[in-house]
Amino acid sequence: MPKRFCDTEIWDKEWFVELSPTKKCLVQFLFAKCDVAGVWSPNYSLATFIIGEKVSEDDILSISNTFKLMDNGKIFIPEFIKFQYGKLSKDCRPHVPVYNLLKKHRIDIEEIEMSEEIGKTHNVSPKQKAFVLKQDNYTCCYCGKEKEERNLVIDHVVPRSKGGLDSLSNLVASCAPCNSKKWDYSLKEFCERQNFDFEIISNRVSDRLSQRLSYSLKEKEQEKDKERDKEKEIVKPKKSISVLFKDSSLFDFSVFESMFLKTDYSAYNLRYYYEAALSWSDSNNEKKVDWFAAIKGWMLRDAKEGRPVLQNVNLLKQNNDNRLNQNSTGSAQGLSNSALEKLSQFRS
Repeated sequence: MPKRFCDTEIWDKEWFVELSPTKKCLVQFLFAKCDVAGVWSPNYSLATFIIGEKVSEDDILSISNTFKLMDNGKIFIPEFIKFQYGKLSKDCRPHVPVYNLLKKHRIDIEEIEMSEEIGKTHNVSPKQKAFVLKQDNYTCCYCGKEKEERNLVIDHVVPRSKGGLDSLSNLVASCAPCNSKKWDYSLKEFCERQNFDFEIISNRVSDRLSQRLSYSLKEKEQEKDKERDKEKEIVKPKKSISVLFKDSSLFDFSVFESMFLKTDYSAYNLRYYYEAALSWSDSNNEKKVDWFAAIKGWMLRDAKEGRPVLQNVNLLKQNNDNRLNQNSTGSAQGLSNSALEKLSQFRS
């Protein structure tokens, strides 16, 4: 049997008090029989039978601004979603059917008033509940009596309706009778109604929540440590794969050209080496992990052997001098003067 929240304060609202007994029953009937999106598909015969008095569409629309007639004749309760869920979220699985029905009814979600607070249904996990009950020694925070776990519930010290959160710093163990009596009251109002000593109860609550706060801070620090540890983990590089030249990124000549133009190898005939790499790879089914490094090696080898295919030998000399100047130790892969003299005889 589906359940939903009931507005117990409706009996104190002026617009409701002024309704006739029949219309009061009609309001309660509509709140109970509408779907989870707050839409009722009219069945006035059933409504009349249940209420015991004849009711109609005019009766509904005459009741304050609580109900709205839709274009398809259905009745929409604008305040229903705000009251039942607070604020809808697509990340909340119970809210998914509500979104689906709103879409089906062609109701714009942006036009629905929602609360900025979390929905009425609390989000206290079983793990949180077990922790609170154990830390509170299975003792009601209000009457101070020790109870069996099955007779204890989790209570929000600051009621959710007054902005209370589902955090551990707002949760205490409570027996079912005290939880029911506390209802939506503040701690002080509750103590006054039950003739409890507010100072004693307040101190007891403070002691329990301070323990909870200390635990929360420790837990947050542990989470931060875990994050830091993750950042320190060395990411293993992906295993390199050898590919044919035509399957590499350099197969696109514009990419090939742009990569070499940024290096000291820009003086070489790039089209020649591109075609050579493609032909050699295809005819011999040769694969390389890094074709860029392989082709640079070919260019350097050809230069040292005095048989490079060049576009601009002067540019090559300039690049070579720069390379040698940057590393006076001789470890840089520059060309000897004799090799450069041989290169001056070559053209593309």
